[in-house]
Amino acid sequence: MLRADITVSTLGELATLHVAELIEGTTAWVVAAGNYWTLELNSGAPSGQNVVVPLSGSPIAGLPNARWIQTIAQTFPSMFTAQEVYVNKGGSDTTGDGTPDKPFLTIPKALSTITDASTSKRYVILVAPGEYAESFGLKPWVGITGVPPTTSGFLGLVEITAPADTIGYDPAYTTSGFAVSWMSHLVLSNHQTWDTNTTLNDQCQLTYFDVNFNGGASYIGRGLGGVSNMTWDNCLSYGGVLAKGIQFLFTIGGTQFLGGTIDIEAGPVGTLENTTWLAQNTSVGAAFNPTNVLIKWAAPSPVGFNAQADLSNCSIVGNVTVDGAHTSFKATVEGVPPNVSLLNGAPSLVLQTSANALGYVATGGAGVWAAPLPTVVQTAIDRIAAKVAVLNGAPIP
Repeated sequence: MLRADITVSTLGELATLHVAELIEGTTAWVVAAGNYWTLELNSGAPSGQNVVVPLSGSPIAGLPNARWIQTIAQTFPSMFTAQEVYVNKGGSDTTGDGTPDKPFLTIPKALSTITDASTSKRYVILVAPGEYAESFGLKPWVGITGVPPTTSGFLGLVEITAPADTIGYDPAYTTSGFAVSWMSHLVLSNHQTWDTNTTLNDQCQLTYFDVNFNGGASYIGRGLGGVSNMTWDNCLSYGGVLAKGIQFLFTIGGTQFLGGTIDIEAGPVGTLENTTWLAQNTSVGAAFNPTNVLIKWAAPSPVGFNAQADLSNCSIVGNVTVDGAHTSFKATVEGVPPNVSLLNGAPSLVLQTSANALGYVATGGAGVWAAPLPTVVQTAIDRIAAKVAVLNGAPIP
C-alpha cells in the first residue's frame, strides 16, 4: 500500500504516480483508458518522486518491480456515473466531454453542459487541484467539489480565485422553486455575495462543507418568506459574513470565524420572516484575530420580524452588539464575551446553560422539596433563587 500523498492522474495512456512511501507487497488502483487497472508495487520505488508510466506492460521504467494489470474491463456501468462531471487543469473545453479521461478545463464549461439537474437527478462537478480564476453562478441541484476530498478545502488544493462578488446564483434558480446547491473541499479566495434579488426566488438553499472563505461571504434575501437557508459545516472564514433577509444561517461542525464581523440583520420592507443565525460547535474569533458579532434590527424593517442569534457550545472572542428592539441573542455561557452592547431598546441577552440538560436527584426528596420534585439542575436553581428572593423581601442583590 502507498502511504500519505499519492496522486494518480491520467492523460491518454499515461499515468503520473507520485510515490510518497512504499510498503512492499501491496497494490494501488486507478481507473483510466476505459478500464480498471491495478498497480502492483513491490520494491525499488523512488520515494518522493513522480514517475510517468504507460498503463500497460511490465516491467515499468523507473519501477523495475512494479507492473500494471488490467483487472476489470469496463463492460458495465462504472463508479463514474453520467451525473459526475470532471474538471482538470489538464483538460479542454474544446475536446473534453467531462469524463475522467476527457475532463473539461473550466468550471463554467462544466456547468453549461448540465441542463437537466433536478431533485431526482443531482450532479456533482469534481474539480482537480489547481487555481481557477473563473466566475460562475451555482445551479440548482448541482454540487462543486474539490478532489481529493479528504483535505483539499483547508489545504487549498482547489482554489477558486474569481474576483470578488462574481460567483452567485445561476439564472436557472429563477424558475427552479425550492432547490439546493453545494460546494465542498475548496477555497474561495475573495468575498462572494449570493443575493436572491437576482433570481426573485426565495427558496434557495446553499450548503458548504470544508470550504475556506478567505474573504468572507454575504447572503442577501428579500425577506418574503420561504426557505432561503445557508449551511456552513466545518468551514473557515477569514472575513466578515453578512446574513440579511434570509431565513437561516446555520454554522455547525467546527466552523471557525477569524476576523471581520458576523452581521445578522432583519430583512427589508415587507419581510415575512426572521433572519436567524443558528450556531452549534462554532468558534468565533481568537486572541490573535478577534471576530465581532452584530445582531441588528432597524426601520424600515417591519415590526415583529427579528434579527436573531441562537448559539450552543460556541465561543466568541470579540465584541457582541445587539442593536434594536426586535432582536434576540441566546447563547450558552461560552458564547457571551465580556464586551456586550445593547443599543436602541435591545432586550437583555438570554443565557442558556447546560444546566437544562443536567439531571438532578432531589436529595431528601419530599422532605426538602415541595412537589413536583426538580429533575434538572436549572429547575432546582430557579426555585432556590425564587425562595431566596421571597425570604429577602427584595430581589437577590
